[in-house]
Amino acid sequence: MYGDLTETKPAPTGATTSDEQSRQTKKSKKAVHHPGSLASTVERLEQQLEGTQKENEILRRNIGILYRTAKSEIERKDREIESLMKELEGTTKS
Repeated sequence: MYGDLTETKPAPTGATTSDEQSRQTKKSKKAVHHPGSLASTVERLEQQLEGTQKENEILRRNIGILYRTAKSEIERKDREIESLMKELEGTTKS
């Protein structure tokens, strides 16, 4: 009826064996080391995110400047073409 339940052993009382102590020590070291590595990973990722956000802001600003520069150059060249066409029409009529 209760075959799917695992059997639990009572916690040992008194002194622990050296094998148990070494296992507990390893677990403790992993537990202590693991949060530190997570904290350093979080810090590294936050710094990376901050750098990426700054780069994104710079790139957005630069693309806006590039767009406005290209637009003004096209307008300038359109005016130059129009001026040259008028000049050409004037020389052909004479």
